[in-house]
Parts: sequence; structure tokens; C-alpha cells
Amino acid sequence: MEERISREEVRVYTERWRLANERERDELRAMTFEEKLCMTNALMLSVDVFGWRKALEEEDRIGHERWAALQRRLM
Repeated sequence: MEERISREEVRVYTERWRLANERERDELRAMTFEEKLCMTNALMLSVDVFGWRKALEEEDRIGHERWAALQRRLM
């Protein structure tokens, strides 16, 4: 049997996420360019740690194929 949540629980849950997103937005706005660059660099370096390389390479391959198909159609 599924346990249902009440409308009030949904409202509280949604409000918590709204506040969390607002806080994250404020923190990102307050960051310097250098801090954002360091975070981006750390994420890019984590590709192998999280095992994302193969998936990203596949996405790149698909993107390149689509771009090549568009170029062929324009010529």
C-alpha cells in the first residue's frame, strides 16, 4: 500500500526547496569570477573520478554527427 502525503506536507516540502534554491542563487551571485572559475575547473577535472568521460564523449560524437549532417544539407 502506498503512503500518501498531505497537501500541507507537499506545501512545506515545496517551500523548503524554493528557499534552498533562492539561497543557492544568492550564494552564486555573491561569488567572484575566480571562485566560479575554480568550481568549473574542479568539475571538469572530476570527469574521470565520476566516470563521466565515456558518456560525455558519446554526447560529443552525436553532436558532431548532427553538426556535420546540417553542414552537408546547407552545401
